[in-house]
Amino acid sequence: MPDPKAVKPWYPEYAIRGLDGVYIIGTLHEYCLIRRDGEDVIATNPDELIRYSKRNFFALCGVHEHGHILDKIARLFRWRRQRLTEECRLTKMPSSTGSKMYTVQIGDKTHAVKLGSDPEHMAKELRNQLCVYVGLLNHWKTITEASKALSTLQPVQMAKPEAEIVLGRIYTSRNVCAGFMMEYIPPMKSDYARTLANKFLDPTICNALGQGQNLKNARFHLHLGEMSPSHEALDADLSSRPVYFDQLWREAFGRIIPWARTMGITLAIIHWVCQLDGKGVKFLIPSTSKSAMLWMTSFGDCNSFKRDSVPIDSLIKAVTDNPTWPQSSNALGLDPLRSGFSTDSPCHSFLYGYRIASNVILGIGNTTPSEEFIIKLQAAWQLRPTTRWEV
Repeated sequence: MPDPKAVKPWYPEYAIRGLDGVYIIGTLHEYCLIRRDGEDVIATNPDELIRYSKRNFFALCGVHEHGHILDKIARLFRWRRQRLTEECRLTKMPSSTGSKMYTVQIGDKTHAVKLGSDPEHMAKELRNQLCVYVGLLNHWKTITEASKALSTLQPVQMAKPEAEIVLGRIYTSRNVCAGFMMEYIPPMKSDYARTLANKFLDPTICNALGQGQNLKNARFHLHLGEMSPSHEALDADLSSRPVYFDQLWREAFGRIIPWARTMGITLAIIHWVCQLDGKGVKFLIPSTSKSAMLWMTSFGDCNSFKRDSVPIDSLIKAVTDNPTWPQSSNALGLDPLRSGFSTDSPCHSFLYGYRIASNVILGIGNTTPSEEFIIKLQAAWQLRPTTRWEV
C-alpha cells in the first residue's frame, strides 16, 4: 500500500492498494477560496483565476512587472476570467465545537466545506480522509464475508472527499491548501431528534426547544466509552451533542453490539490498511430511526506510521483517550456485580470485529502487531479508575 503521505490531495486521480490489487477510485477537484465583498466564496474553476494572473502575464510578455499599461491589461484579463467562473457562497454551519464548517450549494447539491488556517494540517486531514474512505470502500465486503457474525453489519458511512480548496492565487502558482470540500452529512430528522431529546434531556429543556433551528441541526456523537456527566441533561445544544454509554444502554440497547463490532472493523482498517493511529476520530449516530449506519468524521489528528515499526502504545492511547470507542466495564467505572457482566459485551464485540478484520488484512500468519495491540489494550482498560456507576 502506498504511504498515505504520498497520496497528494491535489492530484487528479487517487488510488489505494486493496486486497486484490490497486483501485483507481475517482477524481479530486480543485476549487479556489476567495474573498468577495467581505464574504468567503468558492470559485469552481480556479485555473481560470490563475491563468492570467499578473505575474504570469508579465512572464509571458517578458516585460518588467511595473509596466503601467501592462498592469492594467493584466488586471482586465484577470477580471474577465473571474466573471466567467462560478462563485458559490459559504454558509456557516452551527456547531458548539468552534470548527470552521460550512455548507455550499453547487448546482442542486449541497456540499460541506472544512477550512483551516494551517495549510499543512488541512492537507494532512484531506489525505487521511481520502485514505480511510477508500480503505473502507475496498475492504469492508471482504472482511465481513469472513465471519457469519459480521456478515449482516452495515458499513460505516463517510463523507466522500470531493475537492481540495486552495487559497486565491494572484501572485503565485503554488498550491496552498485552505481546506477541502466533501459530501454533506445530513442532520437528524426533526422528529427523531425530538424523540432522542425527550429521552436524554431535562423536560424543561425539551419544552424550550420547540421546533427551532436547534432541532433542525441536531447531530449526536457516539460516546460508547464514557458515562454521562451529572450536568449533561441541562445542556440544550444539539448541534454536536454526545450520547453516552449509559443513555444508549437504556434507550438503544439492541444497537450497541452491532455498532461496537462495526467500530472494531473500522479501527482495524484504519490501522492496517491506512496505517493511521485513529486519533481523534468521531462517530455520529444515524440521522433516522430506520438507519443503522454510523457516520465517521474528524481525521485531522490521525498520525501515520510504518507497519515495520508499529507504535503500539500510541495506538492504545488513541483509543483510551477517545470516548467514542467502546471501553471495558472497568474502564467505564461500572461495577459488574451491580450492573451485570453483560456491560462488557460491547468491548468484547469491538475486539472481535477488530481481530477478524486484522486477520483478513494482515493474513493469519502476520497478526503479531494486531494481537499485541489487543492484549495491551485490555491491560490498559484494567488500569482505569475507580468511580463506580450503575446503568
